[in-house]
Amino acid sequence: MGVVGLGLFVTGLLILNALNIVVLEGAYSISDHFTNLGVPSSYYEKSWWLYLLPQPEVYGTWASTSVVFAALVQQFVHPATVLVISQSALVVTVFIVGLRLTGSFVFAASAALLCVTMPFNFHVYSVHGTTAHGLLMSYFLLFVDASIGVLKENRSRGSFAYLLIATILLVLGYETWIDVAVVIFALALPIGILLNATGNKMLLRAFSIYVLSIAALTASYVALKIGLGFGSGAGTETDLVFFYGWLPAIWDDYATKVIAFSFTAFSLVLPPDLVSSMSLVRAGPDWIVDQQHGYHPQMQFLTYLNHIFIWRFYAGMTFAALLILGVSSWRKLFEHTSSWRLWIVLICVAMVLVGASTHSLVKFRPMHSMPYLGYQVWVNVIGVVGLCAVLVDWLSNRSARASLFVVAGVWSYFIWVGYSVRTAQGVYVTNMAMGAYPDPILNLLRGIATLF
Repeated sequence: MGVVGLGLFVTGLLILNALNIVVLEGAYSISDHFTNLGVPSSYYEKSWWLYLLPQPEVYGTWASTSVVFAALVQQFVHPATVLVISQSALVVTVFIVGLRLTGSFVFAASAALLCVTMPFNFHVYSVHGTTAHGLLMSYFLLFVDASIGVLKENRSRGSFAYLLIATILLVLGYETWIDVAVVIFALALPIGILLNATGNKMLLRAFSIYVLSIAALTASYVALKIGLGFGSGAGTETDLVFFYGWLPAIWDDYATKVIAFSFTAFSLVLPPDLVSSMSLVRAGPDWIVDQQHGYHPQMQFLTYLNHIFIWRFYAGMTFAALLILGVSSWRKLFEHTSSWRLWIVLICVAMVLVGASTHSLVKFRPMHSMPYLGYQVWVNVIGVVGLCAVLVDWLSNRSARASLFVVAGVWSYFIWVGYSVRTAQGVYVTNMAMGAYPDPILNLLRGIATLF
């Protein structure tokens, strides 16, 4: 496919993305998040460099190149416009980076399509603070692209400058960039063992320096964040597990969320019937309680909670399967070191398993009872996108004759499941009393009805 064909494909995705957000999801219902928080108008009169620091007016958040940037831009344009632009930036970035890293159109196109169909940022319709979430994810992809370029290719001034710019954008994007550092640390030992065993000493040395540099950056960032006095406190939304002051409670809370968050990301590409209680989604909590016919009334809520938490069975199985997949891909890399598919599987599995480490350090909150907060697992989401795109590429290469039909079938599934999950997430958020999400399928049917 030539440059014109690639351009037309991406343009089509961008049009689909804009129509989906504006028409089907009704993004003009979104209002400015900082206004909702009561941030005074004087906030927008500060010196520009102050926006690069943690913001005391917004609970100490450090999100200069994403949330704060969006708030500044939203003084001139509607938040819906910012949402469309940021999601469009992600679509373009994931396509270009995917094509650069693999050379596979099927991989890059599948990843870009998933960034349109997956409702990983649906939280923006309940709490309107993530209109620039696509930018944050784009910074991460640029960081990955730049990092691999520095490690693999001749290290020129240009490649280092690219990595520096991508790192600054990512680090100033949001505090949870540390999740990226955790993924790197988790991969350090297995990749180090692999590079040493395969005799790639030069790459091992470069990778070791890279990991140590990320460790130094992370330590400096955390020290600066703590030194500036902004962080978590008892009773706040970001109350940390360490405040339990008791190791068993810390472990119980942390371990369950690591597994749950991994599944939250994967639930975005699974049929809702395989994610949560079918009866809860289709009939609702009142019906479930009514079916008990008054039995043990003072404890009836436990029956309802069984349906709320049933998805955690699936989460445990998914986590175990990912561990097996990660170890398997790592072992195969000893014999097939040049396989880009195996490398992507290994790295993406690590993203899905430990990509929400910072949110896992926050105490369990009622909103975590169901898997709908995709914005909290943004690193995991990129991992899921990568794994799905590898799967499509692998399936399409199994049979050259049927590749077109295979890709068309899987892409159709992505579109179907994306809208099905949106509808289910509307049920989840209602059960958690966290606002309301739009129902694009219902909006589409209403739109069609007006034509007749």
